[in-house]
Amino acid sequence: MQHVGESGLANSIPRQDQRALFVFLQQELARRGSNADLINSVTDSLILWALEGTDPQKGIVLSRDLILQKIEAILPTARSFVRGNLNHRLDKLSSKNGEMGREIQFHSKLNGFCLPYATRQLVEVENAEDAVLKDIVSGIFEANAEQVLGELSPDLVALVVQICHRVVEKAFYSQGLEVAAFISDGGASADNQFTLADCVDEALDETPGVGANSASVKAAALSVLRKAFYESTPQERTYFQKLSRTFALFFSLRADSRVLEYFKSMSTKFVLYVGADLIVRSLSERYLREEDRVTTILLEMLQKSGATLILSQKAFEEIYSHVCATDHEFRHWYESIEPSVSVDFARHCSKILIRSYFYARLRPPEGVQPPSSWSAYLNQFVTRANLHTTAGGDEFLRYLCERYRLQFEPTEVILAGVEQGQLDGLAEMLREVKPEKNKIEVLAYNDALQILRVYAKRREIKDSSGNNAYGFRVWWLTHESHVMKATSALIKHHGARYI
Repeated sequence: MQHVGESGLANSIPRQDQRALFVFLQQELARRGSNADLINSVTDSLILWALEGTDPQKGIVLSRDLILQKIEAILPTARSFVRGNLNHRLDKLSSKNGEMGREIQFHSKLNGFCLPYATRQLVEVENAEDAVLKDIVSGIFEANAEQVLGELSPDLVALVVQICHRVVEKAFYSQGLEVAAFISDGGASADNQFTLADCVDEALDETPGVGANSASVKAAALSVLRKAFYESTPQERTYFQKLSRTFALFFSLRADSRVLEYFKSMSTKFVLYVGADLIVRSLSERYLREEDRVTTILLEMLQKSGATLILSQKAFEEIYSHVCATDHEFRHWYESIEPSVSVDFARHCSKILIRSYFYARLRPPEGVQPPSSWSAYLNQFVTRANLHTTAGGDEFLRYLCERYRLQFEPTEVILAGVEQGQLDGLAEMLREVKPEKNKIEVLAYNDALQILRVYAKRREIKDSSGNNAYGFRVWWLTHESHVMKATSALIKHHGARYI
């Protein structure tokens, strides 16, 4: 494994040369650490990648122009930041006084750059470490699959492991497609929405040798994957982090390299209106181990980094309404049959909190005490006896603001600076793209108000992007990106997005 990126990670990236590049990029950015300038780190990594195969003993070196040509050939979007940065970074990388010592060499006799032996060795070590990590994760998948499949053929266990790796990459790839669509045109196609079960079905169709055992293999794969995502080992988390970085780099840099400029220039603190969808998702993580609470960790990281997290009154009303509706659904459909509910049955429940409750009851993560009842589950957030009352709403609001350190913004404040005619017109347009048909009038109005409030808040605090479309402080933090399909004219008018 002497070549850059040759470690077996991210096989879903279609072209082998691009796959190798982006695996190498994530390795290099991780090695350089979080304190390094991101644009410099990416430029340095691209230079090292371009110099693969150079060998002064064989007279193989690359000039500055050839390095630039090689980088731009595989990653055209890099042109916007590499051209103005290349000479400076080549000088730094070839200097003993560089951030990480001398990483490349300039041969004056050959008039070109090459990788020294020490750097080539480092590439081999990084590839070997990634390959070992993938083998360890395969062993974890295998052990968990054997627990489900019991005495069935070892060949089926091997198929489950293969499918699980394929599904994990499909999941990151699908998320990457959504991110790329968002960066490129501000919207995510509904076609890119996926579930884990959908990914497993696709992987089964693509994997030869499953045959009549597809039902058993699918059940085992879902069990293994659920444990990997919600009861992960340190090795699985490290593996997922590497894949996540690789696909994030692949899709974001291919879509728009200005994302790097945004991270470079973003020195001020975020002001984020937190979407109801993220709060509900975080509530559903209550009975996961702390290290597996992805949405909760995100909110905590933002808060600790100095971001101001705002909960609008309309967002709170959506959350509270969702919890009340979930309780109503549980009472009428699940309470009487709870003793007979299985994990497979629970997977098809429409409400995320009900699914979360049954998973916690039926298959709690190791070391997590499961809730004793549905009432005990809800009582973590709000007293169930008060749930459908004004007092319950007040109690729930206090819990959310304290738990997530949210600033509450009442509707009269949100309406300040928002023109009523524009609000009504935008709400009408959003009704056409809302996937939820229940309470569509209310939800479309709430989304319209939130969108316009972002722009009003930017004016209010004189928020400037510094000629960078991604450089604002104020945003709506949500996965409700489908609303952007109906707001292209509004975005063009303001010259910036709001999500």
